[in-house]
Amino acid sequence: MSVADSDGCFAMDSVVVDVLPTIYIPDAFTPNGDGLNDVFRPKFTGYSNIEVYIFDRWGQLIYKWNTLDGGWDGTVNGNKVQEDTYVYMIKAVSYLHQSYQAIGNVTVIR
Repeated sequence: MSVADSDGCFAMDSVVVDVLPTIYIPDAFTPNGDGLNDVFRPKFTGYSNIEVYIFDRWGQLIYKWNTLDGGWDGTVNGNKVQEDTYVYMIKAVSYLHQSYQAIGNVTVIR
C-alpha cells in the first residue's frame, strides 16, 4: 500500500500474514439423508495434500479419499454401514510442507 503525506512524500508498507494449518475432525455424523451432518468430512485449512482412511472395528479398510472436499457418507460399496464406531487415519501435508498424521474414532449415528 502506498500513501502520500501533506508534502507529497510517499511511504510504502507491507504485511505478511501466515495462516497456520488447522484440521477440525468431527467425532460423529448422522448419515440419515436429512441434509444435516450426513457426511464425515474433516475441515482442512492450510493443507495441500490429504489422505483419509476409514477402517472397521477389525482393522479392514472400508473407505478412503484424497481430496480436500472429499468425505464419507457412511456407506461401503453402496450399502449403509451399521451404527457403530469406526477408526480414521488422516495423513496430510500443509502448504508449509509440514506433515500431520492423526488416528481417531468417528461414530455413525442413524
